[in-house]
Parts: sequence; C-alpha cells; structure tokens
Amino acid sequence: MAEFCRQDDASVQEGLAKELVKKGENVNAVTEFAKLRVSCKFKIWQPFSATEYNNILISMKQAGILSTKTAIEKNTESVPDEEQRIAKEKEEAQKLLEQKKDKGVTEQIDVVKE
Repeated sequence: MAEFCRQDDASVQEGLAKELVKKGENVNAVTEFAKLRVSCKFKIWQPFSATEYNNILISMKQAGILSTKTAIEKNTESVPDEEQRIAKEKEEAQKLLEQKKDKGVTEQIDVVKE
C-alpha cells in the first residue's frame, strides 16, 4: 500500500507540473514540483460487526443507491441460493393471497344466497 501511495504521489506531481508547463502558466513547474514533499495516507474503515455492515447495506438499499441483488450478494448472512429462496417466498405469498381472495369471493356469494 505504501508503494502504491508513493507512486500515486509522484504521478500527481508530475501530471500537475506537465499541465502547468503545457498551459504556459509555469515553465519551471516540473523542477519546482519535483522539490515538493507530498504525502498521502489511507484511512481504512470497516464496520465493527457483521450486523453493522448488514444494516448499512439495508440503509443503502432503502435509499435507492444499492440494488437488491447487490445487497443480497454482499450481505454476510446470505447463502448462495438466497435469490431463489426469496423468489420462492414471493410465489408462495402470491398463491396464499390468491387463495384468500378466492375464499373471500366464495364467502360473499354464500352470504348473498342466504
């Protein structure tokens, strides 16, 4: 990581200097920028627990900045066939709803007959 950071710093310095020279704003920019001390650092962040991580995924999904598929794939509790399980649950819920609707219609007809 440190080597990447050093290379990144050098590229930024060189790129900025070349831009200034190219634009004619500073013809000595390459030499001047080579003398500059530039440093970078990375702050690595990770959630404290799997629960916190999963809650972040849920929040991102609800905010609309993360797809359901990605949330399922990244969730630490998901199993490989999670998408199929969710689809099956939806199908079963739909069948149950249809059965209740059919039963409700029958009951209404029975009431009308009496």
